[in-house]
Amino acid sequence: LVVSGDEKLRQRLDTMADLAGWSVCESPADAAELRSVVDGDFHMVIADIAHPLGDRVNDTVEIAEEFASRPGTVLVVCGSGESVDEELWARQLGAWVYLPGVTGSDAFMSLFAEARRVFDRRKEFQFA
Repeated sequence: LVVSGDEKLRQRLDTMADLAGWSVCESPADAAELRSVVDGDFHMVIADIAHPLGDRVNDTVEIAEEFASRPGTVLVVCGSGESVDEELWARQLGAWVYLPGVTGSDAFMSLFAEARRVFDRRKEFQFA
């Protein structure tokens, strides 16, 4: 699940997720679509709080908080380039990774590949 108000970022992350072997990438384009995916079961969620989706900034924050509470979800938070408060919030929330500012495609490919390994390891421990 990619939650971002930046359409280009959503498209880029969708492409990277597909190339890295993630099966489906949902990318809601507005608040109504965002509400429709809240009940979904996503293994990885990217919440872009630097470019929130919809009219309410809190929608993206709330979705990050919701999925942070789900043990089977790897949460990535994208924030502003130099916001210490956003990074502290993301770390306190339990985000797996906090990305300050948007990075290039190579970094995203590495991120998706590593997230796949983390998710697979978590899945193994759940069945042990």
